[in-house]
Amino acid sequence: KEVNRIIRNLFLDSLALAPEISNVVRCLRWLDFCQAKVQYVDSFNYSCRPQLETEIFEVSEMIHPAIENPVSQNFILEPPRRIVILSGPNAGGKTVCMKTLGIIVLHAALGLKVPAKTCLLPKIFKVLVNIGDQQSLSDSLSSFSARLRKWRKIFKKMDSESLILVDEIMNATDPREGHILAQEICYFLERNQVYAIVTTHFGELKQLAQQSSSFENASMFFDEKSLQPTFELLMGTPGH
Repeated sequence: KEVNRIIRNLFLDSLALAPEISNVVRCLRWLDFCQAKVQYVDSFNYSCRPQLETEIFEVSEMIHPAIENPVSQNFILEPPRRIVILSGPNAGGKTVCMKTLGIIVLHAALGLKVPAKTCLLPKIFKVLVNIGDQQSLSDSLSSFSARLRKWRKIFKKMDSESLILVDEIMNATDPREGHILAQEICYFLERNQVYAIVTTHFGELKQLAQQSSSFENASMFFDEKSLQPTFELLMGTPGH
């Protein structure tokens, strides 16, 4: 009984200090969060503080933080170009390159240093993705219909301050129909003045850079002598 009385009294006394205790916990949580961010950034091979809201979208020697011994890549997109058509061989690194750019933009939004030597970012407040196969038996969704449903969500959310990442655009249907749909989507993205990285094997999309100043070709380099991908990004050059 005496122990219970002491505990009860301590509890009642602590109620008066509840606001102060809550503030201490809140501060400790914030400090722990900041410490976690510092430790995470320190795990990178190197990092830099990004410059935000610039005219040019440029990242030099960027690397994916989750890959061991990554190949660094250089990316640059100057106005009026806003949409990159990224092509190249299978397993050549297109998706990793695209995801690395998305990670860098999200790191900057969180106030983190980014895994790159230098980084200039335009005004981007949203990162929207259409990656992977989201087919569902329970929802009666094929790969193609799942992609279309994802596009509908993206179209509702995107604006001129969005970065859209698309992997293998419209590849889940007949290639003759797929490339036409892919072209129309790219033109729609252009009209809405979004930033976008679109990976593809459609040859017709590689011609968009010759038809409009909003598009830029890029590719992953393939060593024809060794018949091996080098995972290097080449801006301004369509892939094979």
